[in-house]
Amino acid sequence: LKHFQIHVLVRDSGVPPLSSNVTVDVVILDQNDNAPVIVNPLPEYGSTVIETISRFAEPGYLVAKVSATDADSGQNARLTYHVFQATHRNLFTISEDTGEIW
Repeated sequence: LKHFQIHVLVRDSGVPPLSSNVTVDVVILDQNDNAPVIVNPLPEYGSTVIETISRFAEPGYLVAKVSATDADSGQNARLTYHVFQATHRNLFTISEDTGEIW
């Protein structure tokens, strides 16, 4: 359903009762009906991706960048990235806006 109308009647309690009406057109621009799709890195085996880095990598070293798209539009397509679970929670950080992991 992308478009519908609502007819509203307003009536007061006076004598005689007076009324007015209006038609409200509602147009749905987008529904949040599409899940984000991760496009990078592409997992080779299930949903796991392996990244290798030097043991001498300094803090702030870019480990990986996660990229995703969403077929919705407007605010419904705005994506944010978060570390959901980690074996060492404080070891890595992800940029909420860019998906960069360091």
